[in-house]
Amino acid sequence: MADSLSDLFSLTCGAWSFKTFATAVELGLFSHTPATSPEIEKALTLPPHGTDMLLAACAAMGLIKKDGDRWHNTKLTDTYLIPGKPHYFGDFTSFVNQHSYAPWHRISDALHTGKPVTWDPSQQENYFSEPDFQAQFSKAMHSGSAANAHAFAQHVTIEGTKLLDVGAATGNYSIELCHAQTSLTATLLDLPSVIPAAQQNIKRNRLTNRIDTIISDFRSNPLPIGHDTILLSHILHDWNDEVNHHLLESCKNALEPGGTIIINELFLNEDRTGPLPAALMGISMIAEFGNGRNFSPSEISTKLTHHGFKNPAFQPLPLGTSNGIITATLD
Repeated sequence: MADSLSDLFSLTCGAWSFKTFATAVELGLFSHTPATSPEIEKALTLPPHGTDMLLAACAAMGLIKKDGDRWHNTKLTDTYLIPGKPHYFGDFTSFVNQHSYAPWHRISDALHTGKPVTWDPSQQENYFSEPDFQAQFSKAMHSGSAANAHAFAQHVTIEGTKLLDVGAATGNYSIELCHAQTSLTATLLDLPSVIPAAQQNIKRNRLTNRIDTIISDFRSNPLPIGHDTILLSHILHDWNDEVNHHLLESCKNALEPGGTIIINELFLNEDRTGPLPAALMGISMIAEFGNGRNFSPSEISTKLTHHGFKNPAFQPLPLGTSNGIITATLD
């Protein structure tokens, strides 16, 4: 909440924080601590002045701390910003920095026209039509969802045994759920450029006997039958009403009677006044997709009821990149 001139200054200079943070990630700063300033200077091949300013800014943001003449990671950075660790978040940060940041200079155009600014609809069929970009996006979503998926699986119990994960990316949610619930099997559905990474992730987690994959585009193809639970995790906010209605109707047609649909999202509150991450993600969805948006729980519940699902219920969750789920059943 902005209630002082200092807050307005922080908002105005918010880009400084992000670009400094993203630069630290891409330089690999957090992999070179604990160390003294001269040691970091040498490791990052930066001059003394640049090193001093970078370390001061990262310390002020709470990303590193100083003990004597040595810099150390905080628990947060040590958990999420060291490449190779299971919940590494840096690939998502780098994707936003390299793919999304510059086009945000034209966010006013997106708001006025309802057209994306991170890609050109006159040159591409859709956001995912370039296979190389699909792979980059998948890598970023893997990084951005790893920790959230782990926490998700600690809070969500799947009552069924056959899960269909639609738009699964690399499958973090299904993998974590299968680790947590030994009776669960899962099918990951996504585009052809994404599924190989998902298969590698399944193999790495030794779940090839419980998780399989299907190559398909849910925007144009029916969903496979034979599942008692369908998960849509961070899917609906990407698309316009037409695509979302098509997808939810496909879910209804594919889900077994008595089955459950789970919608995992970063929800707005009912007054559409926050929380801030959900509100800003909604603007990001315009920049990225043109017609994407974040929803309140009641908006999703209304969509589910329209497509024949019963008893939609919202459950807030203390996660990171999502803040709750809606579950509904099919008679």
